[in-house]
Amino acid sequence: MEIKSLIDYYNTNIKPKVFLQELLCEKNKFYILYIYDYEKELDNFRETYLNYLPFYIKNEDKLITLEDNGELSEQLEKRTRNIENGDSILPKRSSKVNGLFGELFLDFYLRIVRKRKLIITYASKRPFDSNYETTGPDNLVYGFDENHRLHVYFCEAKFVEGKDNAENSLLNDINGSSKKEAHVCKKYINKYIQFVIDKKDDIDDIDKEYFKEFLEKANDQLQTNIDFVSLLKQEHICVDFVFFAIFDSDFKESSKFKNEYKNIYDACNSQVKIMGLEDTSIEVVFIPVDNKPLFIKEEMVK
Repeated sequence: MEIKSLIDYYNTNIKPKVFLQELLCEKNKFYILYIYDYEKELDNFRETYLNYLPFYIKNEDKLITLEDNGELSEQLEKRTRNIENGDSILPKRSSKVNGLFGELFLDFYLRIVRKRKLIITYASKRPFDSNYETTGPDNLVYGFDENHRLHVYFCEAKFVEGKDNAENSLLNDINGSSKKEAHVCKKYINKYIQFVIDKKDDIDDIDKEYFKEFLEKANDQLQTNIDFVSLLKQEHICVDFVFFAIFDSDFKESSKFKNEYKNIYDACNSQVKIMGLEDTSIEVVFIPVDNKPLFIKEEMVK
């Protein structure tokens, strides 16, 4: 089947399960919250996971054998079970420490809700038969604005208990901690882009021409000082950041998380200024859930 048909299926049938209604915090388009039918929360998360996992981890060309018929959901669920039971791509880790879940819903938000496109797939990031998480940003996507300017998005995801854990975990990604290096800094971004340069085959064929000049210059940088952040500025490529968190909360109004939004935004903005980036934006996206995140994860796996 055509990938467009699969994306249409996700938009029509799966998107409303978790991304039913978008709310903005005080009309700030960069502070976003999603709510849905909470009475069906567990079913909503289970069905999204079962249907979306193959699209998340595989190259799109691996999905063209799907048949465009009324049994599409069954086909996707069967592939998910095969992946979970035998695929060496997925780390076989306990639900408590497995970062896959937050990354998958982040990917759904980026590619289905926001219609951005992958630069590197989950499968491309994974070493063979490793039981460790992939390193680097949780997702790296691109898109074009109304002026057809290229935007590259560095994204982080959390699926944790409570808003405080979500905020602190994202702040650690931004600023670093005693256990991890900062992700929003020139050194880290330079190092990560060096890794993805060789993965350019994941980019849509129709868009490769827009990347061609940048990729050629980036390859040249591999032979010199490897300052990709300066190259992004030089080529007027917009560098944007998305911080995404799912956490349990009794509150389902965006205004209840105003401080958390602002703290994450301000921390990233400070790092952006240190790097000297000019064409940039910062998005903070929250999804409050009723059940404990670990329980939801275990239900998805079950």
